[in-house]
Amino acid sequence: MGASQLSGLDGSNLLAFLAALGTLRVLDGVWPERDVRLCWEERGFWTPVLTFNGEATREELVVALDEALRVSRPGAETPKGRKRSSKEGASNPDPDRIRRDAKAILKKAKKEAKDEAGRLGLRGQARKDFEEARIAEVREAADRADAAAREALTASGGLPQYSLDDVIGVPGPLFRRFALRARFAAQDGWAKGPPRLADWSGFVVAFGSEAVLDKDCRVQPTPLSFLNGAGGKCLLKTCRELAAVTTAEHLSRSLFETWSYQDEQLALRWDPADDRRYALRWGDPGKDTAGTEWGASRLAIEALPLLPTAPAGPKELKALGWRRGSDGFELTWPIWDSPLALPTVASLLGLATLGRERPDRSTLRAMGVVEILRARRTLVGKNVFVSVAVPAPGR
Repeated sequence: MGASQLSGLDGSNLLAFLAALGTLRVLDGVWPERDVRLCWEERGFWTPVLTFNGEATREELVVALDEALRVSRPGAETPKGRKRSSKEGASNPDPDRIRRDAKAILKKAKKEAKDEAGRLGLRGQARKDFEEARIAEVREAADRADAAAREALTASGGLPQYSLDDVIGVPGPLFRRFALRARFAAQDGWAKGPPRLADWSGFVVAFGSEAVLDKDCRVQPTPLSFLNGAGGKCLLKTCRELAAVTTAEHLSRSLFETWSYQDEQLALRWDPADDRRYALRWGDPGKDTAGTEWGASRLAIEALPLLPTAPAGPKELKALGWRRGSDGFELTWPIWDSPLALPTVASLLGLATLGRERPDRSTLRAMGVVEILRARRTLVGKNVFVSVAVPAPGR
């Protein structure tokens, strides 16, 4: 029996906890015959330990993860910090750039139509009809650019689970088509006996449901979606960029070394350290490009299917592990000391008592749960972050 201590991960940090789950899920897919399991040991902080049949060095483990997660495609996102050359742009125009330009033109046209309606003294429905008529052609062009960008993402040969859009909050019918595509892909894949990671339908369930829409008829995203477009930060776009730039070196550093936060940008905001406010810093935190761990973030993304959502009504989305507390949404997760396989971990995460204000610690302790941690979503302006985790109350 082999074992590997992931000494770079601290289970009380949400990003690190999800990275450990993502590592388990990926290795369960690429090493199905090796009975990969996960537990936690107290070593000054909660350290995850992987166990598996046979032996494997750290390097072999990282290679297995890297090969499973690697994205190599001509349409990959351009990594942060690297601009496309003029030759690249001419031969392979960026669909996202075309879409952003079209939206900017539409925004300008709306303002011009609104100003002109004001100068003409139009009011009520007459004003709405005038403004809509003035921007009709520009809106159609923006819609065509948007559709072309989505089609390019789907056909790019990249990871299909991130091809929905830049954010999860898309119109309901679009999300439904995305979900059906995942379903058909899963059915076709399982009929051929594919690797377990080929089924990406779990990501769809983790993102949200077309049955729960907001006032604009857009899908309400999972509470784990901290990047919903505010300030240009978008969850799925960030996922695609992380998939394009994360290397074996990033994975190894995040898993086995003390985090140095030397990677730039692409933060998912699942790490309390991502919350950088003016009051605690010398400079503008919005312009601070350092301080993320690409390897941990890339692995954490792979844990999303373990935290599914479900509609609890036309206006309410329930997400596994989340509860609405007095100060907003809170996520509770367990720490266990016996090596557990992926299906058992999924069941443990779904225990109803974790969603209560005061989890039943005595019952959970009998199941091998040695700690219960809780963190909450915090809102800073329009930006969402996660708090430092604390032990959940309970008896």
